[in-house]
Amino acid sequence: MFTLKHPRRLPCKLPAFFLLVFSPTLCAAAVPREQASAGIIPLIEQWMDVERAFYSGDTALPSIFAAFRENMENYMDSPLFRQYAGLPSGDQKETMGSLITAFAEATAAGRQVDAEAAAKGISAALVLWQYFESSVSDAVFARTYFLFALFMLIIGALILALWRIHRDLQHSRIQEQGAAAFSRAVIIAQETERSRISVELHDTVLQDLGRLKQLTEECGGERRGPLLAMEGNIMKTLRSVCQTIMPPDFSRLALADALYSITAEFRERTGIPCRVGISEGLTMEGLTAELQLQCYRLVQEAFTNIEKHAHAETAFLTLQNGRLGDRASLLICVADDGVGMEDTGHPLDYSRMGIRGMYERIGILKGTLSFNGDPGHGLTVRIEIPLGVPSKSSLLLPAEEP
Repeated sequence: MFTLKHPRRLPCKLPAFFLLVFSPTLCAAAVPREQASAGIIPLIEQWMDVERAFYSGDTALPSIFAAFRENMENYMDSPLFRQYAGLPSGDQKETMGSLITAFAEATAAGRQVDAEAAAKGISAALVLWQYFESSVSDAVFARTYFLFALFMLIIGALILALWRIHRDLQHSRIQEQGAAAFSRAVIIAQETERSRISVELHDTVLQDLGRLKQLTEECGGERRGPLLAMEGNIMKTLRSVCQTIMPPDFSRLALADALYSITAEFRERTGIPCRVGISEGLTMEGLTAELQLQCYRLVQEAFTNIEKHAHAETAFLTLQNGRLGDRASLLICVADDGVGMEDTGHPLDYSRMGIRGMYERIGILKGTLSFNGDPGHGLTVRIEIPLGVPSKSSLLLPAEEP
């Protein structure tokens, strides 16, 4: 009589499940799940019941054997059984079918010896299948654990890569914030120094020149006239320098008025006519005095470039509202009909300190700055600043000196 020492049984009958998941040949098989996941052990238990009924002469043997035969046929059609193709005993399905048929015929005819021989053959095949299924299960589990370890390794590598990218982005943001803070600090220092120099020039050099002019008027001689004219020109130039470097008081002066004063001084200084266009209903909501100063300096630098480089006959200044993304904006355009500018599409020309300073200021305003034009057809400087709630990091103006 066949006896079975139960091998280790895998929980939840996982061998067939993992075979279905990881074997390409099994995935194509259209076999019910209950057949694919039954395994060999339930069949061995059923065969042991058949043997007990056979050797004890139990009258229920035909029904027990019929159930075993049906389950065996289902099992041999399952994906799991197809993994047994590597067994050295040849076509296992055909062999088992022949043994089952021989056992059924021998028991029906009462041939005890033939039935026992067929039963021993079935038992030997089941033992071999049980061993092979255990080997297949071990291989599947080894492959599963390998794939799981590989998957975790890939996930770990992705997490490490994402962490490094996040760290680099944080470092980049910190550097960008530091550069912006440094730029703001430099501009604060510049405005403070400009105010101090303007006050010093006004209170010392201009006062001394005024007294010198009075002394010259009291003196006689042929050179009195030219000296007075020279002194007057020097005083006029110094007053112009003081007005240029001293920041306007935007608490009492609107930006449009300050920009208009730039065009008036430009006309007076260069003799170049300047047309100004300001749209009706112009709004500057959220544009603080500190930010208005940056706009003022941008326009001031644009007119300085026209004076130095454009050789223009006419200059233009326009102010209007627009849209920058999803926010309202202030659009300022300074144009001329001069010689234009080469490589106007270049984002930043650091060889010119004025242009570099303009880009630094537009960075504080969080706006856009562009230069449009062709050589010989003039140049347009386009400045667009977003409006709305002012930024907490807006530039602080230095306190005015008395």
